[in-house]
Amino acid sequence: MRVIINGLGCPHTGARFILDQVLLSTPPDVQVTAFVPIVEYGSGFQAPAHVRLIKLKHSIWGMYLRVFLEAYINLLMLLKRYDRLINLSNYGLCFSRNQILYIHNPLLLDMNAPTRLGNGNPNAPIRFALNTCLRNADCIFVQTEHMYRQLQLYCTINSIRFPQSVQIFRPPLPLPSIDQIQEAISKTFEFQLFYPASQFPHKRADLSIEATRLARKSNDQIGLNITIDPLFHDEGINFLGPISRAEVYRHFKASDAMLFTSERETLGLPLLESIYFEKPAILPNKAYAREVCGDAGIYYDKDTPEAISRAILYLTTNYQEAVNRVKIKKKEIQETQQSWAQHWEAFLTCKKNTPTVLPA
Repeated sequence: MRVIINGLGCPHTGARFILDQVLLSTPPDVQVTAFVPIVEYGSGFQAPAHVRLIKLKHSIWGMYLRVFLEAYINLLMLLKRYDRLINLSNYGLCFSRNQILYIHNPLLLDMNAPTRLGNGNPNAPIRFALNTCLRNADCIFVQTEHMYRQLQLYCTINSIRFPQSVQIFRPPLPLPSIDQIQEAISKTFEFQLFYPASQFPHKRADLSIEATRLARKSNDQIGLNITIDPLFHDEGINFLGPISRAEVYRHFKASDAMLFTSERETLGLPLLESIYFEKPAILPNKAYAREVCGDAGIYYDKDTPEAISRAILYLTTNYQEAVNRVKIKKKEIQETQQSWAQHWEAFLTCKKNTPTVLPA
């Protein structure tokens, strides 16, 4: 089988992780041509020998020339040069059969999100391309039930018939290789919080910083490592800047808990990572966090430094109980998770008339 993977819209963070895992788990009997993004400070790609990588500079092909790539890919599909297109890039022009779309950007389906250029923000051309997929793709994949509901709402608002085949496939817990986590990272703080954040506004790094500073007034052993560029000097905040996936795993291993203040997520990959490393997570009381972590999360109800600070201090005094709940959640996920091999099976076998499948 000959397959195109369009991964151009997966330059960073969780989207890049999904692209990497799909490439690494490609079945040996499938010939793949994958369009992948090259970004500044990005790590290299690893893929099996039967996967052909076409590397394109994201700052050019991901924005200004994206429409030409989309047209070229559709032409290849119309000429039947490939049997299936797996679009991991959240949207794309879809004017042929045998295309599937994998959505993992919450902004695109949020009609209240500001329309802007770049950084995964929605705008008219992007939503036009998304709508062609919703109308014509064989199958749509989302990661969570709350994204399924968001897709339903998006289709209703935009008068689009809900796709006949929408599958919910949650990524499995990450399985870091030994070389990614074996190197020790010295702790910076006695009670160390870790936020693998990015510069996107919806990640609300400002909230995590202010909440940590406030919590330190009651317990100066608390501190935060956060993966954004330095904003100022503060003895309770360690600004790491962008780091590799391997470094993320090492920081999880060294830290006591994760602080995660994002306003919206399709999944929230760091939530799965914190569960894998058996670290409690302080989270907003929002659908994405509840769906992934359930009773294992430490939740705050208001997006204010005061509410988050109280959750941090609660965790410091109830830490072992929280760790035990995370261990239980980890076991539950391991018993029910869908492997990357199962993802591939669904990618290759789904058809336009396949009924929507919701998890039990």
